[in-house]
Amino acid sequence: MSGVFVLARAMRTAEPDVQRLFWFIACWLGAQVLLIGASVSSFRSFHRQRQAERQLQHVAQLQQSILDSAGIECFLGDENTVRMDWLWSNLLGGVKLWVRQGDFAAATELLKQDFSDGFEMGGAGEYKPPKCPYCKSPDISFEELNRAVAHPGLMLGIPIPMNRVGWLCHACGKTWSDDENHSAPSAS
Repeated sequence: MSGVFVLARAMRTAEPDVQRLFWFIACWLGAQVLLIGASVSSFRSFHRQRQAERQLQHVAQLQQSILDSAGIECFLGDENTVRMDWLWSNLLGGVKLWVRQGDFAAATELLKQDFSDGFEMGGAGEYKPPKCPYCKSPDISFEELNRAVAHPGLMLGIPIPMNRVGWLCHACGKTWSDDENHSAPSAS
């Protein structure tokens, strides 16, 4: 018992060492900030990879629908595995579009066609996909969820499904509605 008393008495100082305590807390807080920064950076790259994988899966599904509408038999390989656990995507090589060997040339030729300027719809006329009137980008969306309102609402536990009215260009960031008169900015 006397050994514990002597050890406790030797560890006790007359006044607390404030400077050491300050530097310990400062270093600990700095390490926490670095860890949080690294995890946010990792989350952002993880989110970008996930978004790219999801877009590639949508492209494969779109290509499948194009081939199906042309009467070319095809199916998507590993689609369900990648959809259920997308981390397996790199291991499996992503979603694969499979066609018969005899239909390969026709399928390749059909998928090489550029439909971004429009295409003829059987009996309904020509379809022209919408584009941004300012930068002519096809990367646009209509009545997307207003994130500035919806995300804080979700964080507070109050779902506010507020949609933005009109179109949004994801390339240049401009918005417009169908009834507006569009004029591209002049190069002056």
